[in-house]
Formats: sequence, C-alpha cells, structure tokens
Amino acid sequence: MKRDLRIRVVSTSNSKYEAPGWDQIYDMLLSLAKRIKSSGYKAEVIVGISRGGWPPARIMSDLLENSNIANMKVEFYKDIGVRSKKPRITQPVTANVRGKRVLVVDDVAKARSGTAYRTTFQLR
Repeated sequence: MKRDLRIRVVSTSNSKYEAPGWDQIYDMLLSLAKRIKSSGYKAEVIVGISRGGWPPARIMSDLLENSNIANMKVEFYKDIGVRSKKPRITQPVTANVRGKRVLVVDDVAKARSGTAYRTTFQLR
C-alpha cells in the first residue's frame, strides 16, 4: 500500500494552516520519539492535551514504552483559526504530576512572523 506523505494546506476565512495526514503524523511521532529516547529524557507521565493531543499522546505512549498517561483540557480556540486572548485550563490534569518528569503532547503549533508561540502551564 502506497503511503501518502503530502501535507494539505487548508484555508478558512480567518487563516491558512497545514493539515498533515495520519502517515505524516505517525512519521513525525516516530522521529520525535527517537529524539526523546536519544536525549535520555524519560518521562514518568505523558499528558495529552484534550482533545487533539490524545491520539498522539497515546501513540507516544507506545513508542516510548510508557503506559502512564493522563490528560487535561485547555481551551484556546473559539473556532478554527479564531483564538481567545489567552488559554484556559478547563479540566485539570487527571494524575498527580507534582515532582515528576512530564511529557506534554498537543496537536497544535502556532507560528506568527517566524516566531513560535508556546504556552507553558504549570501542572499541579
């Protein structure tokens, strides 16, 4: 079976974004897992950010051989391409992560003018 490795560019009235297919996503996760393993980092818990981060968090769990998965919900977008002013944690992390090494997995990367914006949440 031939794999489709093209990444679609999708346009909405508000923005344009890339929509990789499952083959590209799996390849990205394989590459990321290799980088994490080679760095020596061993997460004690993998936290998937609801909702889009759940599938890649589950795959990373397999690739990193770590079955300790938790989740949390963060709302940042009102609609496709329409963001709130700041993200809100609407469901706290579902496991005790205090003092543990945590890998947080989400499905969204937002870039503007070549600078990637990252929001870091203090997990409690």
